[in-house]
Amino acid sequence: MNKIKFLKYLVLGLFLLNVLTITSLLFFEINNNEQNNQRPKPDKIIIEKLNFDGAQQQQYRKLINWHRGRINNFENQIKSNKQLLYFELSNNIVDLKKKDSLINNLCLFQKEIEITHFQHFEDIKKLCKPEQLADFKNLSSELANIFCSKRRKK
Repeated sequence: MNKIKFLKYLVLGLFLLNVLTITSLLFFEINNNEQNNQRPKPDKIIIEKLNFDGAQQQQYRKLINWHRGRINNFENQIKSNKQLLYFELSNNIVDLKKKDSLINNLCLFQKEIEITHFQHFEDIKKLCKPEQLADFKNLSSELANIFCSKRRKK
């Protein structure tokens, strides 16, 4: 076999290897997206588990809007404070008072997020009819799993 034939086979082999690699990556991404899309959203889980009727769902949607607005506000403040905090690293000397103040702010904002989450679920509980309270009790034991697994996949 001469060098030209060998190079042709080598190029053809590498081309086929690339096609197989790209195909497998695309196939994996499609399967991964399908699995992610199959996971129900938390609002759907809550509506289903608590068997909310139409009026309750409408009130629940208002609660979601209030909740999301507050959480977005705190997350923006956290982001802003983190930027200021890490900007301190660019200074020759870090202002310890400023650093401590920013870290305290981060703690306070995170605390407010948790308070807001808790208030949100207290409000959801208030939407429940007496016959739905047992379902809410069951749901409350699952809340951490429902929301922690969803988080950070953004």
